[in-house]
Amino acid sequence: MERTFTGTPIYQVTAAFLHSVGELEKRGLPFTSTATYHYQNLRNGYIANVNVRLEKQHLRAAIEQRSTVRTREVFLSFDHDITVLADQIPATIQVNCSGEASLKLLMGHCSGAIGMKPFEEAMPARFSLNGTMRTDHFEADFIGHLRMDDRFAILEMQTIWALNPSIDIGFRHSLPSIATMGMPTESRILIRASRTNKPGASLEFSFGECSLRALGDFKGPGSRKEGIKSSWSASLMNRCPFLEKVGVPLNLETNGSLDLKSCNMAVKANALSDDITAELHLEASCDPKYTVLGVLKHSVPQLRRRGLPSESHVLLSATNGEKMDGSFLLQSGNCKLRASGNVSPGAKAEWMWITESDCQVLQKFMIPAHSQCNGFIQIDGCRGELQTHIQFDGKGASLELRSECDPKVNVEATFEHTLPLLKGIPAHNKLLFTAEKQHKSEFELDLMLGTCNLLASGGLQVKNKTEINFLVDNKCKKLQELGAPLKIDGSVDIVVNGVSFESQMQINVDQTKLEGHLTLKAGANKHEIDASLLHNIEGARRLGIPGNTVVVLTAEKHYDTYKQSVRFIIDTKQIIEDLIFVHKAHHISLSYKLTHNIELLKTLFIDDHIDVQVSANLQGVAPNLEGSVQIIVDGLKSIAYAFNTYAYDEQFKLIIRNNHNSKSLANAGYPKEIVLVLNAQRNDTKVNSVFDVQFDAKSMKMSLSASRQFVLGTPIELNAGVQHTIPFIKKLGLPFTVKAECNGMLKDSDLGASLKLNYEPTGNLIVHVEGKNQPSNKELLLIVLQNLPILSYLPEALEIEPKVNYSSNMITGSLNMILDKSKLNAFTVFTIGDSGYGEILEMAHTIPQLKAIPRKLVCNTDYHRNGRAYRLSHTSIYEDQELRFLGQYGGPFPKIFGRHEIHVDLAHPFTVPLPRQSQVRMNLSHSLLSHQDDIVINWDKKDQVVLQTSLTLDDDRLESEAKLQHPFKFPLEKFQLKCLSERRGQKYNQKARVAWNGGRPTDLKFTLEYKMESNLTVWDTCLDFSSGQLQPFLSIQSLHSCGFAKQTQNLLIESLELYWDDKKINQSFEYQNHRPMRLDNIWIAATFSNIFQPSCGRQDILGRIQTDYRSQLNHYLKVAFCNMSNSVKLSGRHLRNRGDVVLSSQTRASLSSDEKHDAVLGLSLRDGGQPDSKNYSLEMEWKASESSHLALLGTYTASLLDSRAALEGVVDLSDKIKLVAVHKMGCQQYYTGYTRGTSDEEGAELSFCSKEDGIAKVELYRTLNQTRKGKLGHLSLAVVNKSMQSVLRVTAQGCPHLITRTETKLSEIVFQFKNHLLKKLKEFDVFVWKFRKNFQDADFLYETCGWMLKLSQKTADLVKNGGRSFRQMWKLSRLRQLLLQVVPLYLAKIQETIQQVQGELKKPIATLKEAYHEVTLKELDQQWKQKTEEYLEKIQSFVPTVVQDAWLLDKLQGALHITKKAFDLVTNQTVKWAEAKITKATSRIQKPLANLYKHSSEHCSVTVNVPLWPLGKQSLDVANITNYLVETKLIKGLRSLYNINLVAEYYRLKRRIMDAPFEHQALLVGSKHYVTFDGKMYDFASKCGFLLAKDFQGYSFTVLLNHEKDGRNTLHVEMNQTAVDIYPGLKVEENCKASDLPLLKNGVTVKRDLNEVKVSDQNGVTVSCDMQHDFCSLTLPGWYHGRSAGLFGTNDNEAGNEFTLPNHSQAENVQEFAEEWQIDAGCHSTDKKIKQCFGSAFQYFCKTLFRSTYSPLRNCFKVVCHCTLVTL
Repeated sequence: MERTFTGTPIYQVTAAFLHSVGELEKRGLPFTSTATYHYQNLRNGYIANVNVRLEKQHLRAAIEQRSTVRTREVFLSFDHDITVLADQIPATIQVNCSGEASLKLLMGHCSGAIGMKPFEEAMPARFSLNGTMRTDHFEADFIGHLRMDDRFAILEMQTIWALNPSIDIGFRHSLPSIATMGMPTESRILIRASRTNKPGASLEFSFGECSLRALGDFKGPGSRKEGIKSSWSASLMNRCPFLEKVGVPLNLETNGSLDLKSCNMAVKANALSDDITAELHLEASCDPKYTVLGVLKHSVPQLRRRGLPSESHVLLSATNGEKMDGSFLLQSGNCKLRASGNVSPGAKAEWMWITESDCQVLQKFMIPAHSQCNGFIQIDGCRGELQTHIQFDGKGASLELRSECDPKVNVEATFEHTLPLLKGIPAHNKLLFTAEKQHKSEFELDLMLGTCNLLASGGLQVKNKTEINFLVDNKCKKLQELGAPLKIDGSVDIVVNGVSFESQMQINVDQTKLEGHLTLKAGANKHEIDASLLHNIEGARRLGIPGNTVVVLTAEKHYDTYKQSVRFIIDTKQIIEDLIFVHKAHHISLSYKLTHNIELLKTLFIDDHIDVQVSANLQGVAPNLEGSVQIIVDGLKSIAYAFNTYAYDEQFKLIIRNNHNSKSLANAGYPKEIVLVLNAQRNDTKVNSVFDVQFDAKSMKMSLSASRQFVLGTPIELNAGVQHTIPFIKKLGLPFTVKAECNGMLKDSDLGASLKLNYEPTGNLIVHVEGKNQPSNKELLLIVLQNLPILSYLPEALEIEPKVNYSSNMITGSLNMILDKSKLNAFTVFTIGDSGYGEILEMAHTIPQLKAIPRKLVCNTDYHRNGRAYRLSHTSIYEDQELRFLGQYGGPFPKIFGRHEIHVDLAHPFTVPLPRQSQVRMNLSHSLLSHQDDIVINWDKKDQVVLQTSLTLDDDRLESEAKLQHPFKFPLEKFQLKCLSERRGQKYNQKARVAWNGGRPTDLKFTLEYKMESNLTVWDTCLDFSSGQLQPFLSIQSLHSCGFAKQTQNLLIESLELYWDDKKINQSFEYQNHRPMRLDNIWIAATFSNIFQPSCGRQDILGRIQTDYRSQLNHYLKVAFCNMSNSVKLSGRHLRNRGDVVLSSQTRASLSSDEKHDAVLGLSLRDGGQPDSKNYSLEMEWKASESSHLALLGTYTASLLDSRAALEGVVDLSDKIKLVAVHKMGCQQYYTGYTRGTSDEEGAELSFCSKEDGIAKVELYRTLNQTRKGKLGHLSLAVVNKSMQSVLRVTAQGCPHLITRTETKLSEIVFQFKNHLLKKLKEFDVFVWKFRKNFQDADFLYETCGWMLKLSQKTADLVKNGGRSFRQMWKLSRLRQLLLQVVPLYLAKIQETIQQVQGELKKPIATLKEAYHEVTLKELDQQWKQKTEEYLEKIQSFVPTVVQDAWLLDKLQGALHITKKAFDLVTNQTVKWAEAKITKATSRIQKPLANLYKHSSEHCSVTVNVPLWPLGKQSLDVANITNYLVETKLIKGLRSLYNINLVAEYYRLKRRIMDAPFEHQALLVGSKHYVTFDGKMYDFASKCGFLLAKDFQGYSFTVLLNHEKDGRNTLHVEMNQTAVDIYPGLKVEENCKASDLPLLKNGVTVKRDLNEVKVSDQNGVTVSCDMQHDFCSLTLPGWYHGRSAGLFGTNDNEAGNEFTLPNHSQAENVQEFAEEWQIDAGCHSTDKKIKQCFGSAFQYFCKTLFRSTYSPLRNCFKVVCHCTLVTL
């Protein structure tokens, strides 16, 4: 209820009822109902109206009463479109009553209509309507009595606006029509309010048998000093069966209190409804810290079903000081949420935030159970550092940023994360930026995003010259796939001095390049411009930009000579131009040469070679001059000009001669010689001139004679003549002889002249002119006579005589013209008066050429003005036809206001598409407050076009109207527009009506009412639209929309109602700001009817949010579609940083009325730690129904001595999976277990321990209910003292069958757990299917369910197939093979090897013989015997060459035979003695060897004892030596025994015991990997040329590595004075000429085989290149030992001196070694670091070849070092 005073009192009552209960709507109660009662007491009456709106239907009633001293007027109107009332109450009722009134009598007359019918037709036979209205200050009474025959209806209303305002409305009737609508015979509503010390209000409502009573009171605040204390109470008593059915309680009581003192606040509220209670308690305080405590208890079943537990607690605390700490705790039922945090400001600001939650509701929203955020920021001058780290359930992200600016600018940023939400961002990212400015400004940028790397660098120097360089290196494959170049580098050099400018530019993009050069030089006498552009960009070539462009321009001046040269080259096209100009006192010469090869210029007749020479000479003194000009073209063709000038006394003569020898000019008709003579002379009275031209026996002479002076009043003469013998000019119409004579005299008032032209003997032209010029008289006479053939199309005789006479107020004129035999006479009179003017024109002619003009024409024009009236008329008569025009105007022109009248009449005889008679009438009446305009166009004596407009303006009213009517066949024949704008106080009304062609009008109405006060703003607006004739285009018959908005300091209310045809939208919004005392509330509701889908005609949305925007959030959402039995509800409560609760969240989704089937997601994270310990707990819960339950429990505790982390997953409170990790001093334990229902918990435990007494062990146990039941494996290392010596003992135990048994058990557990998960997913699918079935008419929810089913199916497929890849990977893994196959095989083979060694030690010599036989496949004894016999034969064959005596020779032969026998005997005895000694020596190590290794395949155990050197009293730390002894001394040795390869041992033995290889080979792999002759490997990359190898003794060969400009590498080989160049692509050049292969020259052979090119000489030196694999080799025979040097080394079997320099010294590194053997001194080589890609497929391939024990090259590993080959 509102009451305002703006001149007269205004009272207004507004009521609204909104709900979203479907049952009420079915029973006839709309979702939105509003009612407004308005009453205004005027000085001479009153106005009252009632407006009721039920969704899109309305009911309006209004009454207005105005009175004077004796008269009274009453206006009553009623209209509605309520469907229920349509058959009972007419849609419209209108009553107007007027009459006289006194204190005792009221007499009047009433008229009106009911349902568009007059009273007489609509009223029953007996009808009466009586009413009484009384007003007395603040009271008003109204009684209305309606009687129809024997039926009645009585309406009583009483309003009181005094101290206790009240409204009492009663209604009684006996009308059947009203009873059929559900209206009982008696109804009443009573509203009261009290403004006493205890304000209150009451409502009593009775509707037949239905009654409702509501009471409420409020106790205001007390004394301000003691704080604010207030309380309230309210009650409701319902005795309405209809309301009971829809859930309204019979009794409802509520009360509460508010206590506010200083910064402490307490709020209590209680509610009792039948047997249901609800209690809310909220307290807030600020001393000693900010604390908020809240408790909510209730027993409301609806709240419990919606997810609100019966009891909820919330606690919020915060401190404000140098270090700000805060905590938050929320407990709602079993859901708990904790959060805490702190911030430390200062120079180094630090912060930390931790949340914990055990609320399953939060788990549905993927909110982590544990989260932490900490970091700091520090800024010191231009140095700064920022670090922050965030963790969510073990996943985290970190950001580090550092910057500095002294001595150079450095910025480093690093971002790393493992968060699934950021999976699109690489896990590791880094940015480095460096900038420095000293002598040269430089910068570097390194950006790394995962494996994507982008490098950029550049520099700028502006000192002696400007240098700019930049480099961009793209190592990002993703950018490369998008087309980005791999590398961009470039440089720009600019040099500027006083007289020159030079710049160079070079840009390289991968294989494309762009080079530019510009040079400008400006000297005293010489200027030069040199520019060039070179590129190989294919895209630019396709656009027409040439690849090579050169422009050279030179200009030079020396004394009187000027030279200019231009060179313009585009690819293969060029233009060369040279110009020399010499200027002397009497001589000028010009030399011009042009050379080009452009076909386009040739087609334009410009020769490819042009040479022009021009010379000019000038002598004499002006005006007597003599000169000549000569032009020579191509040295043959010439054109000559000569001229002479003479002047003396009054004569002047000019002679010009021209001749040439050009055939092309002669063929074009140009004479070979031309002579021109000009003679001019003058005397006192005349001037004579003669111009004579002669060429090729033809001549032309022109003469002119004229008077020298022109004086007024003296005769003037002019004679001219032309004589020629040129036929061409005769053809143009000029005869051979033409003469002209002109005589005349000019005076002040007279003119006379004549012209006579003789055109050959018979042709003449005579022109005579006479004229008079008087002050009031002007005359002119022109006579022309001619008989010239060229003017035969013109008349032979012409006479024209115009005359004009002037007077003070009249002008007369005449024109007489004779054209051969035709005449034209014209006469005109123009008169001027004080108030107008007049004009008369008469004309007659007989000229055929003027047939378009009437032969007789009379025109009369008259203009007259009389005061404000103006009149213009015109009449034209010709050939019995008449044209009339009359125009009249009356008005205050040029003023706008006033009355303006315009009348125009037009009549014409023309045959044009216009009426022969037409009229235009315009009446315009304008004033300050009104406008009236009428325009009528009439023809054929009828009003055809009518345009009427009007405008009326008042203080609060503006009304306008426009009408248009015309007879044309246009779609719009009639048009009418009416507009009305009104303002009454703060209410605005806008109305518009448009109609055309007599159709149904289109109406638009807009109302706006607003109210603005200091803390209140109210807006109320409505829009009504009736389409009328626009309905076929808009498909809308009518549209209605109303909106309401209200805003206060803490409240915002908004509502909108929109409906058209059968469609409807209702929307409401409310926002309440209660901070900081309570949570802010946001409500929103919307209803859509017949808007979206035909099958689903109604959608309802209801939502609510409560939050403090910091630590608490409550939300509720309800969605209802169509005729769903149950709506969809989503609610949740979320807390953070409350006490030990870091985070607590619970979300509930309800799809039915039973809470058992609700889906609940909860998350709780708590921090119960102390300053010296940590204690975190995590609880996550997901419940889809009573039979579907998932939970995840986790704890983490840590102290100074130990730490423990546990994670447990629970499925349906039966299946459990547990993971535990414990760290204590010296030991780490890991446990995993699984429980199925009520069965025992089975698991496994892994333990690692290391003690200070020198013992380390690893143990694996099988557990039952976390109790060890059996050992699965054991490994220990210990140092023991044995026989005064320390021994490292390694003991291992574990059988393969235990591993397979464990695998089987794990497979069984995984299988059971997987089946359980699949069962839960299947139950979830059934649940979604049932839900989806209810939303077949809601496409969005139906499709959403489909997405959930697809996601569930993919999850099921993942669960089914998820473990297969892991099981397959484990079965094929190397570790499993090692444990089950390789390790037992190794252990058995080691045992066998040791036993074999012990056996071989007993017979060492036999073992050596057998080893020799296995390697060489020959017996050692036979080989010894064979060798001794061969040497004996050699000696026996050598002795006869020295001893010639036969007797002595026989003796020596016998002695040699005896010596051999003795040598064999001594050898056998020596072998036996050596075998006995060795056997005795090896027997000492057989026993220690037996104790070294013990293996038992039966017990699956192995023991290894490794003796150590005695260490005295110093203890041995097992942890420090374990890794070294096991890896280096034990495992490596055992593996080497196992990897014994007979073939490899053979090759190694052969290499060592046989002769060294005769040939040496060096390798070049790619352009950066080198292998020298002596086997040394190194890497070096450069773009320069180097000497690989050269014979420095015999100079028989030289091998060079060259780097070409295009980036390719070539090999240059010189042998026997023959040079061979090998290019990529198998191209070979011999002595710089391409050669066909094979080639044989000077003993050098060059041949090609598939992808290989080989160059060799007769001495065995061979160079071979495999182009496919980019592999080259140089092979030298043994004769070149120590003779070669270069990058391939020295070839002397000494790997230590491979880096020998030309001065025989040794280089310290590869860089120094390469620079000394560099062959191009101008090149600057750079050793580029070769970056290895360990993750690539090539690296795996290299490891397979050079490291794997299964490599096909493994037999050579003992001979050739393969370690360095992996790095190639």
